[in-house]
Amino acid sequence: MKASSAKRWWLPPVAALVVALPLAIPASAHDDSIQGDGGALYGAADVYTRHNLSGHETAEPAESGPDARAVGFEHISTYTFDEDGDGEVDTGIGSVTDVWEHNGYAYVGTFYEPDCSRFGTRIVDVNDPANPRYVGNLESMPNTRVNDVKVTSMDSKHFSGDILAATQEPCFETRGDGGSKENKGGVVLYDVSDPAKPELLKKAYIKGRSGTDGNFGVHNTYFWESDGRTYLGLVDDDNVRDFHILDVTKPTNPVEVAAVGWPDWLDQTSDPQGASGLGSFAATFIHDIWVEEHDGKTIGYLSYWDAGLILLDLTDPANPVFLGDSDYDTTGPEGAATGEEGNSHVAVPAPAEDGRYVLMGDEDFSPYRSVATYDPASGDPVEVQAAEGAFTTPLSDFDPNPLPEEMVSAGGELCSRNGVDMTGKVALISRGSCTFQLKAENAKAQGAIGMVVYNNAGDSLVLMGGTGIDDFFGFFVGNSDGVAMENAVASGATTFNVENLFDGWGYLRVIDTRDGDGDGKFTEVSSFATPRVFEEPPLPGDYTMHNIVMGPQGTEFADTAFISWYSDGMIALDASDPTNLDWTGQWIGCYGQSDCTPTLDSNGNAQAAATNFWGVYPTVIDGEVYVLGSDRNNGLVVLKPSLGGDAGEGLTPGAGATP
Repeated sequence: MKASSAKRWWLPPVAALVVALPLAIPASAHDDSIQGDGGALYGAADVYTRHNLSGHETAEPAESGPDARAVGFEHISTYTFDEDGDGEVDTGIGSVTDVWEHNGYAYVGTFYEPDCSRFGTRIVDVNDPANPRYVGNLESMPNTRVNDVKVTSMDSKHFSGDILAATQEPCFETRGDGGSKENKGGVVLYDVSDPAKPELLKKAYIKGRSGTDGNFGVHNTYFWESDGRTYLGLVDDDNVRDFHILDVTKPTNPVEVAAVGWPDWLDQTSDPQGASGLGSFAATFIHDIWVEEHDGKTIGYLSYWDAGLILLDLTDPANPVFLGDSDYDTTGPEGAATGEEGNSHVAVPAPAEDGRYVLMGDEDFSPYRSVATYDPASGDPVEVQAAEGAFTTPLSDFDPNPLPEEMVSAGGELCSRNGVDMTGKVALISRGSCTFQLKAENAKAQGAIGMVVYNNAGDSLVLMGGTGIDDFFGFFVGNSDGVAMENAVASGATTFNVENLFDGWGYLRVIDTRDGDGDGKFTEVSSFATPRVFEEPPLPGDYTMHNIVMGPQGTEFADTAFISWYSDGMIALDASDPTNLDWTGQWIGCYGQSDCTPTLDSNGNAQAAATNFWGVYPTVIDGEVYVLGSDRNNGLVVLKPSLGGDAGEGLTPGAGATP
């Protein structure tokens, strides 16, 4: 039976009613915490910014892009989410996130750019794949967006039907005084047994265990069943123990049964790569979760950013057991030139050999690694880890590059102008009690050409945010590096420099989860990259891979890995032998244009013509296999795959090989 206490929370295609939920979230002690826009959302931890540092920003239309291509796929339809009839996606370029399908209905999330629309989760009837029909949308919580949505069926004494989980993450909307608008994170649960009449079961579940930040954003989620109960895994944006397990058997009253994270399994001394991270954004956190039954166990596949792949035995969900993890091979093409970047973003097992091999994808939105250094008055240049600001002018936009240039100490936080002559120099500023925007404006007013802000506590990196500033660059470094730079400036003329080294985009790796080396680590045995991943100079666009889902079990596509690869479209790989992947399909749509040249929208802005796939979901409708893709710029795309295609020779960049 359905839960009788459910409230209605639904917006049909034409809706006149907007219901506001009461919120009371205290501002962070740091006005420049998280995004630096004042009064932060999840203030106890900088970790939230990890997902933004990985590059999720609005997909900018390219000056030129890839040609349209259809190998191993037939385009069936595209639904543009154009409910107002102006020919454009209602919520703007880059506003479409992940997709899931259940019983003939597609569920699609909404990003927070270009604005926090609160469109939440869109529902589309795809029972007729050639003619998708818009059903309605479930609003997100105020000032939040939906990164991920999952749907499953349940049958228990508490609930019988279909249940939807939608994640809630902050939009970073600002108030008139520059602070952040309040919001709630967590996950929202709905009864979607009748997708045309969804019912709210639980809103913004965020009750964590003792010691857990009580309001955490959720980035991804996953349902599974065990011993007659239904569980939901949550990816927590804010806490170190960032994998939560909820018992949602009674969905109106979820109960957290476990909260674990990398400190429970990895040690700084014995596993420095896993604990400390790699590359220009070194960090260790869970990004996504997948759960399947293999070897008589319920196994959780955790893509754990720079820690690589982590496997947990979830047979007893209240007591997850660590099974092992992988390390990145730093002898590969990235390691040889610039150091491995890491960024394990998604991991799913291939069916072969009972899930022995796991397909793990890296998300690296930049084909360049920024290497920041400071050159003290005496001695060799010193390399530091630095994160470029999200609101400052990208260094790559300057012509010529203004660096290297001398640094000058701002003498603290620079929350007000202090008369220090910064003309033509790089301001060195401490993080603290005012916004990054204010720091930048004050430094520029005093003549600085850019700024380096260092953490006032700890060495974690923060993605600096603000409303924007022209002709002014900005980087963030950890406290240890910042203090060393202050000491170097005090000792004499010290210059700051950033060099961009090409290292390609993110690609696919195959991990053997049987430890053949006896070192306690899973081994990378194969890899795949499209040719554009290592094309230099890179084409405009986003050529990192994103999500992976294997074809439906029991069909001829059960061994096919379908991958949403942003600007490289939809990719199909034959993974029947995971150590020898075969590239069988690629679809890039230009929607009536052969060269994907951007058009102009009604406001005179460039409208991206080419696909930019975020999500992928292969499914069976009326006995036929279809692949649904969520296109960040153009809506929901329905494709029909075919076997035996030849999309060409992919690259095998891993395991020490060269691309």
